[in-house]
This record gives sequence, structure tokens and C-alpha cells, in this order.
Amino acid sequence: MDGISNGDSNSCSSENTNTINSNSFKLQNGILMEKRVKKELIEQGILEDEPIKHEDDEILSEIKRLTTELNAVAEFNHNELLRLHTSSKAELQRLEIKRKLDIVDQEIVESYKKVVAAKIKKRPLSIDEQDDINRLIHEQKRLSDELDRIPIPGSSSESNF
Repeated sequence: MDGISNGDSNSCSSENTNTINSNSFKLQNGILMEKRVKKELIEQGILEDEPIKHEDDEILSEIKRLTTELNAVAEFNHNELLRLHTSSKAELQRLEIKRKLDIVDQEIVESYKKVVAAKIKKRPLSIDEQDDINRLIHEQKRLSDELDRIPIPGSSSESNF
């Protein structure tokens, strides 16, 4: 039984190979025939070797003009996007510093209330309270200076006045 099935599969395999070779031959033969016919038509002057270029083609010139315009708009949009990205990062920095400054300002107001209460009670401030007030004042000054160094987005001058 094994001998018969091997014989059948070999004949089937060779049949597939013959079909593939036949199809490949037909395809190659068709391509070669097309090339020969084209060559003959070119030699007789019926067909031109290079396709004629139409420089005055209105549609092509309009496409080229619009492509150039589109590229200019795309470049402008890219530059504007970069500018907006930079401005938004600077504004986020400014907002973060303002938030910290607001917190320090609230702490200074609370410290001021303690100073007023101590004066009313005629008691002196402790060294820790004085150090805390000085720390808050220095922190407020540092944040304020840092805020002044960041340019305001959209303003033409570097000054924040």
C-alpha cells in the first residue's frame, strides 16, 4: 500500500510542478511578447519611447501651487505649535510659582495675626516665631523674584511691569 500511495503523491507533485512551470512560462512569454511589440511600434514611429510631458497642464500646475501653499501653511502651523508649547510651559511654571506664593502669603497673614495678638497681650515673640516669620518673608521674596524672571506669555517685553 505504501508503494502505491508514494507513486500517487509523486505523480501529483510532478503535475503541480508542471502546472506552475506552465503558468510561469505563459507569464514570461506574455511579458516578452509585449516588450517585443512595444519595441517594434517604437521603431516604426507609431509609439513614442518617452511619454510626452505636458508642462502646461493646468491641473498639474494647480496641484503644484496648492502643494507649495499647503507646505507653507504646514510650516507656519508647526512653528506656531512650537511657540504655543513653549508659552504654555512658561505659563504652567508661572502658575505653579503663583500657587506657592499664595500659600506663603496665607502663612504670612497667619503669622501677622499671631504678631498682632502677641502685641495686644504685650508678650514678646519667641525666637522660633521670629525665625518662622523671617523664613516666610525670604521665601516670599524668592518666589516673587522667580516669578518676575519668567516672561509673561504673549508680552513683547521681558519686563513684567
